[in-house]
Amino acid sequence: MKKAIVFFAFLFLLMILCMVTCPDRNAHQSAIVAKWSQVEDGENGWQKLGSAIGSGFISLALDARLDVQDCIVLSLGQIDGDKIVSVGIFKHVFVVSREKIDEALK
Repeated sequence: MKKAIVFFAFLFLLMILCMVTCPDRNAHQSAIVAKWSQVEDGENGWQKLGSAIGSGFISLALDARLDVQDCIVLSLGQIDGDKIVSVGIFKHVFVVSREKIDEALK
């Protein structure tokens, strides 16, 4: 009985912690833009410049098309309401690959 109470108290505190640290829309948008504009090791100067310019356009596209659903303990970033591109929990946003973001924005 005592173990069950401790277990449920732990789950309750974990849920409260998740609710308090759930990332907002701005965190999702900045994480997606950062992931999209990441420069890979093999890219040359022109590709780096294109990535820097493209990050401004991706930010504008996300302003209009990114929806963030707060699911109490985590948040989901969706483009056009059906393609999940990010999951946020404990103040951290996990983002899918750059190719998946491009595919979702088409």
